[in-house]
Amino acid sequence: MYDVVIIGAGAAGLMCACTLKKNNSNIKFLVLEKNDKVGKKLALTGNGRCNLGNTNRSINNYHSSSNLDAFKKILESGMYLDYLKEFGVYVKEEDGLLYPNSNQAIGVVKAFERYIDGNIKYNYDVKTIEKEDYFIINSDIKCKYLVVATGGMSYPKTGSTGDGYKLLSKHHNIIDTKPVLVPLISDYKYLKDISGVRFDCKVSYNGKEEVGQVQFTDYGLSGICIFNLSRYIEKGIITLDLIYNLSDDDLITFLNRFKSYKIEDALSNVINNKLAQVVSKELNILGKKVCDVDLKMVINKLRKLNFNIIGRRDYDSAQVTEGGLNLNEFNSDLSSTTCDNLYAIGEVLDVDGKCGGYNLSWAFTSAILAANSISKKF
Repeated sequence: MYDVVIIGAGAAGLMCACTLKKNNSNIKFLVLEKNDKVGKKLALTGNGRCNLGNTNRSINNYHSSSNLDAFKKILESGMYLDYLKEFGVYVKEEDGLLYPNSNQAIGVVKAFERYIDGNIKYNYDVKTIEKEDYFIINSDIKCKYLVVATGGMSYPKTGSTGDGYKLLSKHHNIIDTKPVLVPLISDYKYLKDISGVRFDCKVSYNGKEEVGQVQFTDYGLSGICIFNLSRYIEKGIITLDLIYNLSDDDLITFLNRFKSYKIEDALSNVINNKLAQVVSKELNILGKKVCDVDLKMVINKLRKLNFNIIGRRDYDSAQVTEGGLNLNEFNSDLSSTTCDNLYAIGEVLDVDGKCGGYNLSWAFTSAILAANSISKKF
C-alpha cells in the first residue's frame, strides 16, 4: 500500500512527486508512467529549451470555463520558481520569458528525475481505477491518495491521449476538448509562393489582435500570435497588417523615392520580397512601376491581407488541450469534490494558457498545490 500514487510523469506529475519528497521524505509514493522514460513532452517544450514561465503572470493569460479567482494569487506569485531551484533547475529570464540556464529542456527533466531518485514505474499503462477505502489501480497497486497528472490530448506521440478523462469520467464531468495553440489551415491561393516566410505582423480576428511573427506554410499560418488566436477560430477570415509599425504617409513618401522601380521591388525594401510579390499579384500590378500604381490601394492591401481559415491542425500539432475535467468540481487545492482523496493537476483539468510558458506554470503550480495539501495529512 502506497501513501500516494501519481499517474503520469510529465511536468505536473514530476513536480508533484518532487514536492512530496521535499515536504516529507517518509511519504511512500509511486509515479506511474506508461512510457519508457519520464517527461517526454516536457523535453520538447520551447523547441528543446523549455519555456518555464513568464514575468507577466497575470491571471488574464489563462483560460477556463470555470472561475480562476481561487488560483489568481498563487499563479501571479510565481511561487513555483523557488521549487524549481530547490529541485536543481536554475532559471534565467530573456525578454520576459523564463528558461533553464542550461538552455536544455532535457536538463529540467533530468533534474526532476534525479531528485525523485527512483519511485517511478515505467511502461505501466493505467487501465482501471477502483475506489474503496483506498484506490486500486489495475487490480494490483493500492494507495490512500491518488493524483491524476495524465495531461490532455496534445502531442499524443508523447503519451497524452486523454487517458485521464476516461479514468475519471465516472467521478467528474468533462468540458469539451479541442486542440489549441495550434497552426491554422487556409485555402489562400498563394500559400506555396510564401511557404517558409516568417514576418512580423499584427493579426486580427473578430476584434481580437495579436502582434508577432507569423510563419507562412504550405497549408496555412503558424507562429505564436496565430497559436494564441487559434482558440477563437475554426473557420473565418484572419487579417494580417504587414506594416502595423509604419504610418501611411511615411510609407507613401518612402515608396515615391523609387518611382521608376517595379512595385514589387520597391515593396521588398519594406516587407519580405515573397510577400511583396504576392501582394502585387493580388492587386494585379505585378511588374508595374511605382509611378503607375495607386499607392493608397497598395497600402490598404498591406494593412488588410486576408486569409480564409478553413480549419485548425489536430492534436498532433497542438501545444495544449482546451477543456478537460471540470475545474468547478475541484477545490482550491485540486482535491476532488466528488471523490475523497482524489486529486487532478496540470493539463487534464479545464485550464490552459497562452504561449509564453503559462501552461508549464499551471502544471507546476497545480502540482505544488496538490502535493502540499496531501503532505499536511501526514
